[in-house]
Amino acid sequence: MPPGYPSFHSEYWDPVWRALTDCGTVMNLHIGSSGRLVITAPDAPPDVMITLQPIDSSRRRPI
Repeated sequence: MPPGYPSFHSEYWDPVWRALTDCGTVMNLHIGSSGRLVITAPDAPPDVMITLQPIDSSRRRPI
């Protein structure tokens, strides 16, 4: 998330999620990894970190 925007887990984005649901539209979010555990936001539920862990692990390369 670019600096200055609220977390995706906040109520700020509820109108966006509602509009996507109402229209049956799928949103695709792209994430990257710097080789460290991805923490998307301080208020992200633990399921987010658990879900992203395999993505992070697959990017690690030996030095």
